[in-house]
Amino acid sequence: ADISAPAISRHLKILKEAGVITQRKSGTSRLYSVNPKAIRELSAWTKDMRKFWETGLDRLDALLPKIQKDLP
Repeated sequence: ADISAPAISRHLKILKEAGVITQRKSGTSRLYSVNPKAIRELSAWTKDMRKFWETGLDRLDALLPKIQKDLP
């Protein structure tokens, strides 16, 4: 999928504001680097969220057959 230059700029701005990337200027270019600490924190957060949702969805998956059985 194609993405416009303004869309890329908006995404980079958000990532920079969140501390996920840093930016430095080199002449007329802007060079971006990933902040490894921010990526590790993001990874830990997503793992926690995945565990949270998997646990809840597993319980729901176990409950649905019981509910369906009780329906007329």
